[in-house]
Amino acid sequence: MAVSSGLSEHSGIYRYQRVGRHAVRQEIRGFFREAAEAWQNAARLAPCEAWRDFALKRASACRCKCR
Repeated sequence: MAVSSGLSEHSGIYRYQRVGRHAVRQEIRGFFREAAEAWQNAARLAPCEAWRDFALKRASACRCKCR
């Protein structure tokens, strides 16, 4: 049981990192609306609350930049 729960945790971290990487790339390119959506998705996938808070703050910052 411990092994399967560990694998699940790692896959959640991997998904968060993949979506976060996409958000950063969009932000660097200046596509702030798309970056905000990607950060929202990352917040939804975040494995812990601190990461969720970070992603939500980035999404908010991107929304401010695209206005």
